[in-house]
Amino acid sequence: MNATPRAASKRLSKTRRIGIAMLSLLACFLVGCQSNPRRITPYTGKQYFPERRPSVLHQERTPRQVPTSGVASFYGEELRGKAMAKGEPFNPAHLTAASWFYPFGTRIRVVHQNRSVVVVITDRGPAKRLVRQGRIIDLSRAAFETLAPPNLGLIPVRLYQTSDGD
Repeated sequence: MNATPRAASKRLSKTRRIGIAMLSLLACFLVGCQSNPRRITPYTGKQYFPERRPSVLHQERTPRQVPTSGVASFYGEELRGKAMAKGEPFNPAHLTAASWFYPFGTRIRVVHQNRSVVVVITDRGPAKRLVRQGRIIDLSRAAFETLAPPNLGLIPVRLYQTSDGD
């Protein structure tokens, strides 16, 4: 069974088409992987770097607003002994708290009605979805019990950053 010249030419053209398709895909891939694309602006003739827009670089940054009032909750026994974000094991009997808004080690006075307690920020929390709903701090069980009975679960609070002497 000898291959006819016409069948051989079909095979060759099919192989050639596959090769051309592979080369064009490789060329598209290499062009797409270019880093730092530089374009010449039509009016000034200067190079334009799209990732370095002056309007983004020179915006004035406003300091992040720290909420001073919101809702507090507590977390307790289920996390006892587990490492907090600061690295220390959690103890619900200590006067500690979790907050996204203050650095670790910051002392915060938490006020609910006429009661207050000073806590140290040792963890991050509450969950981001809860922060969007107004929750600003998670207290240890001991700190929460100083302010209100634990069966309340959530309480409105005001926060004040204190110095070491308070």
